[in-house]
Amino acid sequence: MLQSRGFLACIFIVSPFGLIAQTVSQDTMKSFRIDEVEISSKYYKRYNPKQLSEALRLEASLLNIPQHIQVVNSEIFRDQVVLNLNESATRNSSGTFREELHNGISPDIYSRGGYISAQRNGVDMRPLGKGPKYHFFQ
Repeated sequence: MLQSRGFLACIFIVSPFGLIAQTVSQDTMKSFRIDEVEISSKYYKRYNPKQLSEALRLEASLLNIPQHIQVVNSEIFRDQVVLNLNESATRNSSGTFREELHNGISPDIYSRGGYISAQRNGVDMRPLGKGPKYHFFQ
């Protein structure tokens, strides 16, 4: 016990001298002045669709409809170089997220508690209608 106290006393006596003996070296980093760079572009593309899809069956404009509708058209897909449907749908529409089930074989798009399969096989693409008007189109 006495040896450890003597060792600690020796450290406390020698440490102030060691701190004084150190010198501060000069800063070796050189400072450079960088010229100002101004970036300007004339290309600004607004993705504002003029017409809605006929599948919505709406006559009014998007601003007058009391629903949340987002239109993602092929121009956005071309400009973003979209590789698959899941990536583009979750990136361009709010409230959707992607979840891969079955080891990535069948990724699904989830939105507000439901899901949409990203695979198109087995989906009938004909519009369905009922009533006498649609009798001749079946």
